[in-house]
Amino acid sequence: MITVFFGPPGAGKTTLALKEMKPGDVIVDSDLLFSAISGTPMYGGDKMLLKLVLDVRDYLISRSAAGIWRYSGIWIVTSSRKLAERMRSEYQARVLYVDVSEEECIYRIAQDTRRNENIKMWEGIVHKWFEENKPFPRDVVIENERR
Repeated sequence: MITVFFGPPGAGKTTLALKEMKPGDVIVDSDLLFSAISGTPMYGGDKMLLKLVLDVRDYLISRSAAGIWRYSGIWIVTSSRKLAERMRSEYQARVLYVDVSEEECIYRIAQDTRRNENIKMWEGIVHKWFEENKPFPRDVVIENERR
């Protein structure tokens, strides 16, 4: 089964996916792939590698969804509505919208030592995400406020 955690940066999507995973499951997360491919800490990869990272992500998804590899669960982590909808339409994935306020996302990023040096940049990214994205009626909404 493919499950997509979709939501804004700082929503806790990766944390939720890692908590839900069972032995033998696979997580497909562009941030984790960036780190693995570039050899740099999370959020520090060379943006010139983005095309490669997305190609690897899509390869992992297509091979896993096609049953080439026998995983019990595939967990996709994304902030991209387009990817979430593609997973729903092509693979009948379950899309879980991680519902967190814009303020909470910015607070979490500010507390994250991997991202807080560029907090102004992240504030802009988060703000733009909230302007452009809302849950769809068919999404399963998961509340993830913690403060």
